[in-house]
Amino acid sequence: MVFDFLFPSYTCLVCGGELNAPQGVLLCDGCAEGLPINTEAVTLKDEKQKQYFYKAYAAFRYTEPVVGLVLRLKYNAEGHVVRAVAPYMAGALLYKNPRPAGTPFTKGGIPLLVPVPLSKKREKQREYNQALLLAKELSKVLNLPVVDSAIQRVKATEAQKDMTVEERARNLKNAFVVTDKQAVKGKHVILVDDVFTSGSTANECARILRKADARRVDVVVVAAVV
Repeated sequence: MVFDFLFPSYTCLVCGGELNAPQGVLLCDGCAEGLPINTEAVTLKDEKQKQYFYKAYAAFRYTEPVVGLVLRLKYNAEGHVVRAVAPYMAGALLYKNPRPAGTPFTKGGIPLLVPVPLSKKREKQREYNQALLLAKELSKVLNLPVVDSAIQRVKATEAQKDMTVEERARNLKNAFVVTDKQAVKGKHVILVDDVFTSGSTANECARILRKADARRVDVVVVAAVV
Protein backbone atom coordinates (compact mmCIF):
# COMPACT_ATOMS: atom_id res chain seq x y z
CA MET A 1 0.00 0.00 0.00
CA VAL A 2 1.20 3.55 -0.75
CA PHE A 3 0.10 4.63 2.75
CA ASP A 4 2.34 1.99 4.34
CA PHE A 5 5.30 3.21 2.27
CA LEU A 6 4.79 6.86 3.21
CA PHE A 7 3.92 6.14 6.84
CA PRO A 8 5.80 2.97 7.88
CA SER A 9 5.25 1.45 11.29
CA TYR A 10 7.59 2.55 14.08
CA THR A 11 7.32 2.64 17.85
CA CYS A 12 7.53 5.66 20.16
CA LEU A 13 10.84 5.89 22.02
CA VAL A 14 9.06 6.66 25.28
CA CYS A 15 5.84 4.64 25.50
CA GLY A 16 6.58 1.99 22.85
CA GLY A 17 3.27 2.64 21.12
CA GLU A 18 2.99 2.23 17.37
CA LEU A 19 3.74 5.27 15.21
CA ASN A 20 2.11 5.52 11.82
CA ALA A 21 4.21 8.49 10.84
CA PRO A 22 6.88 9.50 8.35
CA GLN A 23 10.40 8.23 8.95
CA GLY A 24 12.17 10.49 11.44
CA VAL A 25 9.19 10.94 13.76
CA LEU A 26 10.37 9.19 16.92
CA LEU A 27 7.85 10.23 19.58
CA CYS A 28 4.08 10.01 19.63
CA ASP A 29 2.17 13.27 20.07
CA GLY A 30 1.27 12.50 23.68
CA CYS A 31 4.82 11.72 24.76
CA ALA A 32 6.25 14.68 22.84
CA GLU A 33 3.79 17.03 24.57
CA GLY A 34 4.69 15.55 27.95
CA LEU A 35 8.44 16.07 27.72
CA PRO A 36 9.84 18.18 30.60
CA ILE A 37 11.05 21.17 28.55
CA ASN A 38 13.48 23.24 30.57
CA THR A 39 12.71 26.90 31.11
CA GLU A 40 15.02 27.49 34.08
CA ALA A 41 18.42 29.18 34.03
CA VAL A 42 21.29 26.68 34.03
CA THR A 43 24.20 27.79 36.21
CA LEU A 44 26.86 26.37 38.49
CA LYS A 45 25.44 24.82 41.63
CA ASP A 46 28.40 26.02 43.73
CA GLU A 47 28.14 29.79 43.87
CA LYS A 48 31.66 30.00 45.33
CA GLN A 49 33.16 28.69 42.09
CA LYS A 50 34.05 31.11 39.33
CA GLN A 51 31.94 30.37 36.27
CA TYR A 52 34.09 30.19 33.13
CA PHE A 53 31.37 29.44 30.59
CA TYR A 54 29.17 32.32 29.48
CA LYS A 55 25.80 30.57 29.30
CA ALA A 56 24.49 27.02 29.53
CA TYR A 57 21.40 25.70 27.73
CA ALA A 58 19.44 22.54 28.51
CA ALA A 59 16.67 21.17 26.35
CA PHE A 60 14.98 19.34 29.24
CA ARG A 61 14.83 19.02 32.99
CA TYR A 62 16.48 15.80 34.14
CA THR A 63 13.30 13.95 35.08
CA GLU A 64 11.43 11.04 33.50
CA PRO A 65 11.02 10.17 30.71
CA VAL A 66 14.20 12.05 29.78
CA VAL A 67 16.26 10.21 32.43
CA GLY A 68 15.47 6.93 30.69
CA LEU A 69 16.32 8.33 27.26
CA VAL A 70 19.66 9.69 28.52
CA LEU A 71 20.59 6.34 30.09
CA ARG A 72 19.81 4.57 26.81
CA LEU A 73 22.04 7.04 25.02
CA LYS A 74 24.78 6.89 27.65
CA TYR A 75 25.08 3.12 27.88
CA ASN A 76 23.58 1.76 24.65
CA ALA A 77 24.53 4.45 22.09
CA GLU A 78 20.98 4.42 20.74
CA GLY A 79 21.01 6.49 17.56
CA HIS A 80 17.26 7.04 17.64
CA VAL A 81 17.61 8.83 20.98
CA VAL A 82 20.32 11.11 19.57
CA ARG A 83 18.13 12.01 16.60
CA ALA A 84 15.14 12.62 18.87
CA VAL A 85 16.84 14.98 21.33
CA ALA A 86 19.21 16.94 19.05
CA PRO A 87 16.46 19.18 17.58
CA TYR A 88 15.37 20.09 21.12
CA MET A 89 18.97 20.98 22.01
CA ALA A 90 19.15 23.15 18.89
CA GLY A 91 15.88 24.75 19.91
CA ALA A 92 17.26 25.59 23.37
CA LEU A 93 20.17 27.39 21.71
CA LEU A 94 18.14 29.18 19.06
CA TYR A 95 15.39 30.25 21.47
CA LYS A 96 17.95 32.35 23.33
CA ASN A 97 19.95 33.27 20.22
CA PRO A 98 17.40 33.92 17.44
CA ARG A 99 18.82 34.57 13.99
CA PRO A 100 17.42 35.20 10.52
CA ALA A 101 17.83 32.31 8.09
CA GLY A 102 21.23 32.26 6.40
CA THR A 103 23.00 34.53 8.89
CA PRO A 104 25.86 33.52 11.24
CA PHE A 105 24.91 32.00 14.58
CA THR A 106 26.47 34.93 16.44
CA LYS A 107 27.82 38.32 15.50
CA GLY A 108 31.32 37.04 16.22
CA GLY A 109 31.13 34.26 13.67
CA ILE A 110 30.18 30.62 13.46
CA PRO A 111 30.76 28.65 16.69
CA LEU A 112 32.50 25.31 17.03
CA LEU A 113 30.77 22.34 18.62
CA VAL A 114 33.19 20.61 21.02
CA PRO A 115 32.05 17.42 22.76
CA VAL A 116 33.10 16.89 26.36
CA PRO A 117 35.59 13.98 26.18
CA LEU A 118 35.49 10.72 28.08
CA SER A 119 38.60 9.15 29.56
CA LYS A 120 40.36 6.77 27.16
CA LYS A 121 39.54 3.85 29.47
CA ARG A 122 35.82 4.65 29.61
CA GLU A 123 35.56 5.31 25.89
CA LYS A 124 37.33 2.02 25.18
CA GLN A 125 34.85 0.20 27.42
CA ARG A 126 31.81 1.81 25.74
CA GLU A 127 33.36 2.06 22.25
CA TYR A 128 31.83 5.53 21.80
CA ASN A 129 31.43 8.93 23.43
CA GLN A 130 27.79 9.97 23.78
CA ALA A 131 28.74 13.67 23.74
CA LEU A 132 30.37 13.20 20.33
CA LEU A 133 27.25 11.45 19.01
CA LEU A 134 25.17 14.40 20.19
CA ALA A 135 27.59 16.95 18.71
CA LYS A 136 27.53 15.25 15.31
CA GLU A 137 23.73 15.20 15.21
CA LEU A 138 23.53 18.79 16.44
CA SER A 139 25.97 19.71 13.67
CA LYS A 140 23.49 18.38 11.11
CA VAL A 141 20.63 20.38 12.61
CA LEU A 142 22.50 23.69 13.00
CA ASN A 143 25.08 23.32 10.23
CA LEU A 144 27.94 24.02 12.66
CA PRO A 145 31.39 22.36 12.59
CA VAL A 146 32.42 19.75 15.16
CA VAL A 147 35.98 19.81 16.53
CA ASP A 148 36.46 16.52 18.37
CA SER A 149 40.20 17.00 18.90
CA ALA A 150 40.06 20.31 20.77
CA ILE A 151 40.21 18.93 24.31
CA GLN A 152 41.22 15.65 25.88
CA ARG A 153 40.58 14.07 29.27
CA VAL A 154 43.95 13.18 30.78
CA LYS A 155 42.92 12.30 34.32
CA ALA A 156 40.84 9.25 35.19
CA THR A 157 38.34 10.85 37.56
CA GLU A 158 36.23 9.05 40.14
CA ALA A 159 32.52 8.46 39.51
CA GLN A 160 30.73 11.62 40.67
CA LYS A 161 27.22 10.37 41.28
CA ASP A 162 27.38 10.60 45.09
CA MET A 163 29.83 13.52 45.38
CA THR A 164 29.04 16.97 46.73
CA VAL A 165 29.49 19.93 44.40
CA GLU A 166 32.78 20.79 46.11
CA GLU A 167 34.04 17.21 45.72
CA ARG A 168 33.08 17.23 42.03
CA ALA A 169 35.08 20.39 41.42
CA ARG A 170 38.17 18.94 43.15
CA ASN A 171 37.76 15.65 41.31
CA LEU A 172 37.79 17.40 37.91
CA LYS A 173 40.64 19.82 38.59
CA ASN A 174 43.26 19.43 35.81
CA ALA A 175 41.32 16.51 34.31
CA PHE A 176 41.33 18.07 30.81
CA VAL A 177 43.86 19.66 28.47
CA VAL A 178 43.45 21.63 25.27
CA THR A 179 45.09 19.60 22.51
CA ASP A 180 44.39 21.94 19.58
CA LYS A 181 44.88 25.54 20.70
CA GLN A 182 44.80 26.91 17.17
CA ALA A 183 41.36 25.41 16.57
CA VAL A 184 39.81 27.29 19.51
CA LYS A 185 41.85 30.51 19.64
CA GLY A 186 39.56 33.50 19.22
CA LYS A 187 36.57 31.22 18.57
CA HIS A 188 33.15 30.86 20.11
CA VAL A 189 33.02 27.29 21.47
CA ILE A 190 29.83 25.44 22.36
CA LEU A 191 30.55 22.49 24.66
CA VAL A 192 28.20 19.54 24.11
CA ASP A 193 27.33 17.00 26.80
CA ASP A 194 24.44 14.82 27.93
CA VAL A 195 23.63 16.04 31.47
CA PHE A 196 24.41 19.17 33.49
CA THR A 197 24.37 18.21 37.17
CA SER A 198 26.58 20.54 39.23
CA GLY A 199 28.24 22.10 36.19
CA SER A 200 31.75 21.21 37.37
CA THR A 201 32.66 19.23 34.25
CA ALA A 202 31.52 21.93 31.85
CA ASN A 203 33.17 24.62 33.95
CA GLU A 204 36.55 22.89 34.01
CA CYS A 205 36.42 22.40 30.25
CA ALA A 206 35.45 26.05 29.83
CA ARG A 207 38.29 27.15 32.10
CA ILE A 208 40.99 25.52 30.00
CA LEU A 209 39.38 26.66 26.75
CA ARG A 210 39.33 30.27 27.96
CA LYS A 211 42.95 29.86 29.07
CA ALA A 212 43.71 28.75 25.48
CA ASP A 213 42.16 32.05 24.29
CA ALA A 214 38.73 30.83 23.22
CA ARG A 215 36.71 34.02 22.83
CA ARG A 216 33.58 32.63 24.44
CA VAL A 217 32.42 29.27 25.77
CA ASP A 218 28.78 28.20 26.05
CA VAL A 219 27.35 24.82 27.00
CA VAL A 220 24.43 22.83 25.60
CA VAL A 221 23.12 19.59 27.09
CA VAL A 222 20.20 17.24 26.72
CA ALA A 223 19.05 17.81 30.30
CA ALA A 224 19.93 19.68 33.47
CA VAL A 225 19.29 19.00 37.13
CA VAL A 226 17.46 22.22 38.03
